[in-house]
Amino acid sequence: MKTKKILIIGNFNFGQSSFNGQTMKTRDYYHFISERYGKENVEVIDTAGWKRHIVKVFIKLLRGCALSDNVILLLGVNSAKIIAPVVACLKTVFKYKILFPIVGGSIRYEYEKHKMLKKALPKMDAIYFETQMLRDYFLDLGYTNVHYIPVFTKRKAMKSLDMDKSLKSPLNLCTYSRVCKEKGISLAIDSVKNVNKRAGSVICTLDVIGD
Repeated sequence: MKTKKILIIGNFNFGQSSFNGQTMKTRDYYHFISERYGKENVEVIDTAGWKRHIVKVFIKLLRGCALSDNVILLLGVNSAKIIAPVVACLKTVFKYKILFPIVGGSIRYEYEKHKMLKKALPKMDAIYFETQMLRDYFLDLGYTNVHYIPVFTKRKAMKSLDMDKSLKSPLNLCTYSRVCKEKGISLAIDSVKNVNKRAGSVICTLDVIGD
C-alpha cells in the first residue's frame, strides 16, 4: 500500500548554501508543495552528487516510486537524461503520475542529443515550461502534455529603500545563472569588455554567480 502521495526528485543540495538557480527552484517547489499538501505527504530524493552514490540513489528511487502516487522531477538535463527514463519505466509497474517542471531552457538545445530522454518525455503526464516560447516549441513538435507555468520564488524581493543606489566607479554588474554559452555568458563578458574599451578605462566589472 502506498504511504506517500508525492515524491520530489531534484538537486536540493541539503546542508549547503547554494547560488545555483536549479537548486533554489527545487527548494522553492518543495516549500510550496509541502505548504499546500503537508510535509507528511512529501518525500524527497536529493540528486546532488548522485553519480558518486548511484546505487544508493537508485535504491531510494525504487522505494520512493513504489510508495508514491505522484512523482515530480526537478532535474537538469545531465541528470534528467538518466533519471527521467528510469522513472518513466517504473511508472508502468507502480502506476503513478509524473510531473516534470523544466528548470531553465537548456533542454531545447540538448533534446535531440539524448535519445533516452527524448523517448521518456512523451510518457510524462505533464511537462511545465517557464516560458510560453518553450511550451510552443514542444507543441510544434507534436507534444500534447506540455504547459506553461509562470516563474515563481519564495525568496523575498529586496525593498527599494534597502538598495544602495549610489553610483560608484567601477560599476559592479553581475550574471546569476548557469554559466554556459546558451545563457549568454559570452555576450555579457564581451559587452563589459567593449564598454570599458570605448570608455578608455575600467568603468564596470562583471561578477559571475552560478556554476
